[in-house]
Amino acid sequence: MSVIRGNAASIVTASLKYMPDNTPCRDAYSKSGFTLSEELDGKRLYLLAAEEICEAPADISIGA
Repeated sequence: MSVIRGNAASIVTASLKYMPDNTPCRDAYSKSGFTLSEELDGKRLYLLAAEEICEAPADISIGA
């Protein structure tokens, strides 16, 4: 998250458009601490508050 936020504590936004191939990852943002903010036409907007830390779910690995 420090790469995305830089030195400023700010809200991080992420979007996810529902597609047939991304069914397994549709809950990745909610499992990582993001809050669903808006849903429109199959696209969801998620927010991670400035004070929140993003936690990767156990079933997701982050590569270097």
